[in-house]
Amino acid sequence: MKLITTTSIFLLLLCAATPVLAQTSQPATTEKAGEKVRKPKVSQITDERKEQLLAFVAEHHPELKTMLVQLEQKKPKSYQQAINGVNKSVTKIEGLKRRNPKRHGSVLAQWKIDSRINVAAAQLKHKDTKPNREKLKSLIGQLVDLQIDRLKKDREQTRQRLEQIEKRITESEAGRDEAIEKRLQSELPKRKKQPAKKES
Repeated sequence: MKLITTTSIFLLLLCAATPVLAQTSQPATTEKAGEKVRKPKVSQITDERKEQLLAFVAEHHPELKTMLVQLEQKKPKSYQQAINGVNKSVTKIEGLKRRNPKRHGSVLAQWKIDSRINVAAAQLKHKDTKPNREKLKSLIGQLVDLQIDRLKKDREQTRQRLEQIEKRITESEAGRDEAIEKRLQSELPKRKKQPAKKES
């Protein structure tokens, strides 16, 4: 693969670093004592964290790691911005893995495809060829298929949820009178036991 321009690398890295994670993103500001407090931007990342990020990118999108390395050598400031973007996305993906492992797999898969789409789009701008167009079209097709698959899973989960609700409705209707009586008895005042009369 021919090297694309540094500007293109930088642009695609910014795009690849921010996949479709809007549903899990946090607002940039928080309110405290009636005032908006802006969260500090991440400006420095430790060497250890950079190694973790590069390992993540190498595992899930090796081509992107190569471009990051090139960017670091040519434009360190642009590299810092790009690695900050990657860190933001990876942090969200890692957090989702802890909170919702089932959702994590599909979001990671989407990040991988989004990242490849951004690289392919940058390559196409650099060299508009039929193979590059076909590659981009194929990747977009994979992304659409992934979204369709996610919708099907959502539909199945909704169907199961509806079945559970229907079951509870049926059970509640069948036990309506019993439920009323049980609640009524719990709300009625308790009768005090009358003391036993002494025999004369």
